[in-house]
Amino acid sequence: MAQSVSITGGVPAVESFDSLASSGNSSVLPLGWFLSESSGNTEYTADNGAAISGTSYSYGTALSSERAFGSLRSGSTAPTIGARLQNNTNAALSELLLSFTKEQWRVGNTSSIDRMDFQYSFNALSISDGAATWIDFDALDVTSIITNGTASALDGNAPANRAAVSATITGINLADAALMHIRWVDFNAVGGMGNDDGLAIDDFSVGLAVDNPPQLTGSNPSGGAGLVPVASNVVLLFSETVTTTDPWFALDCGAGNVAGVISGSGNTRTFDPTANLPFGTSCTVTLNAANIVDIDGTFDALTGTNSFSFTTVADLVPSVTSTVPADTATGVNINANLTVTFSEAVTPTTANWLQLTCASSAAHTVAISDGPVIWTINPDSDFNFSEVCTATIDDGAIQDQDGNPDFMAADKIWTFTTSADFAPTVTTTTPAASAINVTLASDITIVFSEPVSATTASFTLNCASSAGHTFTLSASPASTYTLNPDTDFSATELCTVTVTSTLVADTDGPATPMAADFIFSFTSGTAVPNYYASVDATSCTTLRTTLHALIKDHTAVSYSGAPPNALTVMNLGDEDPLNPANILDVYKNHSCPKQLSWVVTLKLVISTK
Repeated sequence: MAQSVSITGGVPAVESFDSLASSGNSSVLPLGWFLSESSGNTEYTADNGAAISGTSYSYGTALSSERAFGSLRSGSTAPTIGARLQNNTNAALSELLLSFTKEQWRVGNTSSIDRMDFQYSFNALSISDGAATWIDFDALDVTSIITNGTASALDGNAPANRAAVSATITGINLADAALMHIRWVDFNAVGGMGNDDGLAIDDFSVGLAVDNPPQLTGSNPSGGAGLVPVASNVVLLFSETVTTTDPWFALDCGAGNVAGVISGSGNTRTFDPTANLPFGTSCTVTLNAANIVDIDGTFDALTGTNSFSFTTVADLVPSVTSTVPADTATGVNINANLTVTFSEAVTPTTANWLQLTCASSAAHTVAISDGPVIWTINPDSDFNFSEVCTATIDDGAIQDQDGNPDFMAADKIWTFTTSADFAPTVTTTTPAASAINVTLASDITIVFSEPVSATTASFTLNCASSAGHTFTLSASPASTYTLNPDTDFSATELCTVTVTSTLVADTDGPATPMAADFIFSFTSGTAVPNYYASVDATSCTTLRTTLHALIKDHTAVSYSGAPPNALTVMNLGDEDPLNPANILDVYKNHSCPKQLSWVVTLKLVISTK
């Protein structure tokens, strides 16, 4: 198995890269370090920043043993450098501290910042594993320090060309003896060959982050919280992954430790009480710090806050928070249901917990459904119009469902008034009042404001020329009625429709007639010649026969004797049936005069060779 950089709980693992070759090419790398190039090359080149070829480099001044490990990307060569790390701390790691010095040995790209992208993976088999999951961590990228001036070599050991980089990778779970890979992938700078910077890492170290002891960083309920629901759990959030050993948690609400079940892992624990907490009580959480320990290299016990208190909500009696209709509401529909909303879940102790009485329709039997917070009341019959109704909820019949059942403090009484019985009206008609050019065969549609009862006697239709019309009436009762006249209207005549108020009444409650007659008029259009009136399209056979009989006379062309010219055929075949002096242009949808002659212009072209 390939070698790895070992992470222990003591001194961080360090690498100076001074063992890299100081001249020529070599494949010898420090223990646990690797290079990969898209070209397949397995060697790096010793250089002082003068080279512009894409490859991995051992950077340093000529023949100096002070080296740095880096790369320069150019053309199709994409170098990657990195290492395999192994956790040998005897415990899982949740974070790693990486530090190094970035050095720039060549400036080639003066228009933008070049970089080597840092990534890490827990399932990679090598630093070039394309099937692995690689996670970007920009805080450890190696970016250009010098980005202006002319392309040239730099001294990466000079203070102006180097900078310290350090960051902690958090939120990981690297088990003991497990492996992970880290790598820097050379980014392709703009501009092509010679425009990439020579970047490197030096004085690398990896180890445990500062080993702080765990602390309680949050809780729900929080310390000092009030009005906490009695059914609440207690959730604890620690600063890092911890292990707990009983007894480590206690919740006391004044009567000794509360029984419950503890669950959770990592940095979170949840306490679920077996029963609801007592109402209106101060409860205190106490943590046994010695039994709460982190799991990193050095096991540390909990420090800081280890106790906090909160107060549960008082045991309030149930109450009605809203009703539909609201108290003193007016214009309530006579077929409306009632809705009652309580402050909490309740259980009625009797079936008749709500009484509903109205001024004229008297007491109503109701069907009650839904609950336990919002209840629906459906009266057995409609209310009367314009009456006051009173609803009463018996306080002794409504009990809440919490640990200490309570009844309402007082009866809930509210009133509402139903809507008046409005007379029906006509809202729209077709044709509309004063409409013109109404088709002679039109039906008449009348729409009312509500369902009404009507008969043919409820409507009259009189026209200036065609006089009174009988008609067929659509079904009654309805909100919309259609009058189908038995005969068509005459052309350009004024017709008047009258809806007789006393013969039209609504269908709700007591029948209420219209307040007044409704009268509207319209004017019919002109008669349009129907050239195809004789065509019977009820079947293909009748369509073919009747259409042929209609058009054969004006489209037939005799070819006996001398053949007719094309102009004659067009004038006869395309003749407008409504105007024999014209022909129809079907492409322009236009009727135009017939042409009696054509003028044809011929152009003679003579070619000589």
